[in-house]
Amino acid sequence: MPRKKIPQKKITLFYPNKIKLSDLAHDVTNEYRGKIDQINFFLFFNILSAPYLTFNDEPAQYFQIHSDIIRCIFRSSCRKVIKDLVKAKYIQVNNGYSNALHICKSYRIHPDRIDLSTPFSFIEQEYNQHFERKLQTLKMLNFSQRKKDDEDDEQAKYMRGIINDNYKHVINQTSNLFLVPSNEALAYVTNECKRLNNPNPAEYYFTYFNSSPIKSIGVDAFGNRLHSVITNMAKIIRKCLRYQSSPAVRTIEIDIVNSQPFFLSAVTSELIAKYVPVASEAIPIFCKYENDNNFIKFKNYCRDGRIYEYLQAAYELDYGSVCKGTKEEQRDFTKTLTYSALFGDYELKDNTVLAGIKEIDAIKKQQFYLVFKEQFKAVYNLFKEVKALQWSFTVNNKGERKQYANNCLLAQRLESGVMYNQIISACVGSGYEEITTVHDCLLVREDEYSEIKEIAEKAFNEINLSPKFK
Repeated sequence: MPRKKIPQKKITLFYPNKIKLSDLAHDVTNEYRGKIDQINFFLFFNILSAPYLTFNDEPAQYFQIHSDIIRCIFRSSCRKVIKDLVKAKYIQVNNGYSNALHICKSYRIHPDRIDLSTPFSFIEQEYNQHFERKLQTLKMLNFSQRKKDDEDDEQAKYMRGIINDNYKHVINQTSNLFLVPSNEALAYVTNECKRLNNPNPAEYYFTYFNSSPIKSIGVDAFGNRLHSVITNMAKIIRKCLRYQSSPAVRTIEIDIVNSQPFFLSAVTSELIAKYVPVASEAIPIFCKYENDNNFIKFKNYCRDGRIYEYLQAAYELDYGSVCKGTKEEQRDFTKTLTYSALFGDYELKDNTVLAGIKEIDAIKKQQFYLVFKEQFKAVYNLFKEVKALQWSFTVNNKGERKQYANNCLLAQRLESGVMYNQIISACVGSGYEEITTVHDCLLVREDEYSEIKEIAEKAFNEINLSPKFK
């Protein structure tokens, strides 16, 4: 009896429209026949096509790809393959490394291979188990991980210690997301393509997301936040996300009200010691202020989601309307002013003379800062002392000191520490696998919303935090 044929899996890979299969074989792939299948070359082109198939204002910029990914695709021949692709004018390489992490060379499709007036091309190819294992490996290769041989780099050691099993779980689940486009999402993508003069059909956006084996994911060195393809995805598109394990089940977000002010106000000496020990120098400062009634007032307004409204009302008593427009527009502007007051450079602001400012928005920012300073004097004093700490990890990639961002760093690292070490840990420990994050927000299956929300609330309460959820 003949053996039953196992159906082959297929993958859709995009590539520049001016690459011809016969030319590629003649120029490069024939040399590697028997060693590297053609599908690997198109996998590489598919990665480099991302800026052209998503909403990127400058798609021709160089695109960073970790060397581990290049090695995984082209194996031991990777250096020679890249050299040959450059020589044949399929790609260009920027030999400089990442300004932030000093790990990645940058690549882009050679301009001669792209016609921006026509859509990209794609191929559908069957693949074997060997290639499937490669795809699984690629899913877990992080674009922003440091090389393991950076033994003398303290920041490298720190980042390797941050990316624990909870981060890896979210990274893996993010790779397992796919999009089921709605009419509204298709219309949105169509309009975005028109705005950017992008000739690709709207359907390509969704096909590319669903077929690409690598979802761009990284952990930033400032706030330890996980950034992925869904982090800045428009909400109308994010509503179309599904987990591959449950394609018929919608996803839903469990989101914290006013999350950035909430986590900023949630910082305490105890939580710094537990989740941000690298910033332990700030512990005595918080011990001095965290029981002050003025700080507790600030904490309560942030937790209840009323801090923007409170500060806007205080501003309008002193200076009149915050801006023209609808209540929603006024609130959005107030939010911008609040962030400037909380996270700005206090030394600069305290030495700025209001009468000397001419630009209207700058005047409002300074006025709003003065209102904040008056309403929350203890909070202002606390933040000013924290901003004065000389931390090496708030020096930017140009070597410039950004100490005024110290309280922002504390808030973001607390958020990341709590979300991955407390909340994700509790949810996965309770058996809920399909869960990803958009910073402080959880993306879960709709049919598991109530259970996961209850677990998250309990996990927050265990560390004496009680955020409000939208």
